[in-house]
Amino acid sequence: LTKKGDAIWREEKARLYPKDMPMGEAVAAPVLNPTAEKWHDIIRKVESTEESNWRLAVIEADIILDSLLEKLNLPGQTIGDKLKAVEPSDFLTLDNAWEAHKARNNIAHQGGEFLFNQREARRIIALYESVFNEFHII
Repeated sequence: LTKKGDAIWREEKARLYPKDMPMGEAVAAPVLNPTAEKWHDIIRKVESTEESNWRLAVIEADIILDSLLEKLNLPGQTIGDKLKAVEPSDFLTLDNAWEAHKARNNIAHQGGEFLFNQREARRIIALYESVFNEFHII
């Protein structure tokens, strides 16, 4: 077992620190995690002057929420079902997640009839942000 563990450790070390890696030269900046990149795109959309971008930002933030709930292995088919399955003591920003998701549903189901402005879009995105910060995904 020790030999196998040592072999795995050596393989990982060789992958992380290849022998042909240039030393002392400038190395490219690390790439943000995919969720953080998506989040920055959402922020750009909510700061634009187009209402369609604000709506899209909220919908995309809800997609990130769905992937978070999937990673938490919560039962249910929909985001609402998964949020119902959450133990409130394990999810401090559960109320924020619910409020943001309900706003997303209004945007998706009422379409142009749902009155929406940039200030409201920023407020909803801030709700999502509090959830994502709790779980350190952005």
